[in-house]
Amino acid sequence: MCVSQNYILVDKEVLPAFVQQLKVALAEFHPKGSQNNDDYGKVVNERSWQRLKDMLDSSKGKIVLGGKTDKATLFFEPTVVEVSSEDDALLASESFGPLIPILAVKDLDEAIRIANEIDSTPLGTYPFGTKAETAKVLAQTRSGGVSINDGFFHASIPTLEFGGVGGSGSGSYRGKASFDAFTHRRAVTTTPAWMESLLAVRYPPFTAGKFKQIKMMQDATPSFDRHGNAKSSLFLMLFGFGAKSTASAGGRWLLIAVVAAAYKFYKDRA
Repeated sequence: MCVSQNYILVDKEVLPAFVQQLKVALAEFHPKGSQNNDDYGKVVNERSWQRLKDMLDSSKGKIVLGGKTDKATLFFEPTVVEVSSEDDALLASESFGPLIPILAVKDLDEAIRIANEIDSTPLGTYPFGTKAETAKVLAQTRSGGVSINDGFFHASIPTLEFGGVGGSGSGSYRGKASFDAFTHRRAVTTTPAWMESLLAVRYPPFTAGKFKQIKMMQDATPSFDRHGNAKSSLFLMLFGFGAKSTASAGGRWLLIAVVAAAYKFYKDRA
């Protein structure tokens, strides 16, 4: 599938244990093996089968699980390959088959660097780890979607937008996102006649007075300081109950009005 994992980056210290758990999982899924298992499908056609076989044969990695194939029946066993380089043939393109290369890395920084070099905008990213580790992955990579501590979940929610980014596609769909993707929102403005005196600054001659007017119209003072702290004014401090914006002051006045109305209602009922 398009959202299937194309490769795995794993800390080299846990690589042996990780491979062992893959063997345990496969034995659980296919207790009698994969070849004669009705729960395991075949490759769609001979051309696809041959493409997968060529990818496997071109790899310089070591097969640590699986590897059996049968062209006559289009069987291709789930195959795990330990590779030693990000330039390996199995990492160069998507397999769309039961091939999964594993590349050991020394730390998360190396994993992120390699992931961005292989494909800077994949359709899916699947980080497993602590909150701090997964947050770092999200901050330093791009992808169409992300499933944290899972290999598919974000693609299974019918109301959650789904799509790619960059090389993996553009736009998203499903649920409301489908309407947004196929709906053009036309921008419309209406200019009243009285504004023409202000808009006259658009036309020559561009005198000093017009430049001054443009500056007054366009220059805006940030509502925060260099440290990102919201600015406040004496007016807001006195009449906005310490609010740092007119919107916040309005909200506080509204809250007071609601409390006052509720108190009056209570007193009248009493």
